[in-house]
Amino acid sequence: MEKLQPEDFERFVRRFIEMENAGENLVELRSFVTAWVIADGQGAMESLGQIRARDREPAVESVFPMAFGTWAKAQPASAATWLSSQAPDPTAFQLLSTLAPEMRQVGREAAASWVRTIDDFDFRSESIAMLAVEFGQSDPRAAANWISSFRMEDEGRTAAAALARQWVRSDGPSALRWIRGLPPGDIRHQALEAAATAWTQIDPLAASEWLEGNRGDRSLEPAVLAFARVAASFDPAGAMEWVETLQDDQLRQIGMRAVWPKWREAHPAEAARWLGTTPMSPVLAQEFSPGTLGKR
Repeated sequence: MEKLQPEDFERFVRRFIEMENAGENLVELRSFVTAWVIADGQGAMESLGQIRARDREPAVESVFPMAFGTWAKAQPASAATWLSSQAPDPTAFQLLSTLAPEMRQVGREAAASWVRTIDDFDFRSESIAMLAVEFGQSDPRAAANWISSFRMEDEGRTAAAALARQWVRSDGPSALRWIRGLPPGDIRHQALEAAATAWTQIDPLAASEWLEGNRGDRSLEPAVLAFARVAASFDPAGAMEWVETLQDDQLRQIGMRAVWPKWREAHPAEAARWLGTTPMSPVLAQEFSPGTLGKR
């Protein structure tokens, strides 16, 4: 195996896919492709890509991500450079998820330099988000500082929400303190929603206590709405109480529409009493009436 050249591997793959029942003998193909990638990662991926595009062979389709993963683990910087030169199609996004964990080997600074070479906005934004999550596993504060080196209101928006969603699982208060320091607008709004949703899913008591300690802060209303949406599944009455604290009329209506059906399904009598005593717009009252529920 060690004496074969990269071109020998390509010939083998081409012969393999011409065999009958090629898809039933993937162990041998995987072994050869792994050796090929180790010998010449870029050459292997380019050749496999050409074979894949031309022949649409299922066997090659199945080993293509594996081949990239092997290369990314051994040489993440080289694999990253190659990936950023590819068209940002669904396969590229799939390979990005394989690459991201391996980029911890190159470090935050080198990873940031690589991200800035990516031309496609969506692919660059997703790269920042995935890398932020990877770096945040060991040091979320450092990951937060890393994100801030990018345009937070633009390409860093997805990353802020992704890091918030991860960070809150290990240290909710610290994550929320960081989020409250983000620039106002969509980026903070989305990060608050992501964090509150994740925190409520894993520790609703801690999330509610934190919100209670910050009750009345209008900047946190996206988090209150996110909390209520999750809490509606196990405590719809309590969720509606939180919704009613929202001062933003649009958010309050969104919250009511999210909580009410679950409350009515779980506790119809209790929900009906609330409906009969709660002032609301004629539009909402019509939506929540027994004869129209579920018709929207």
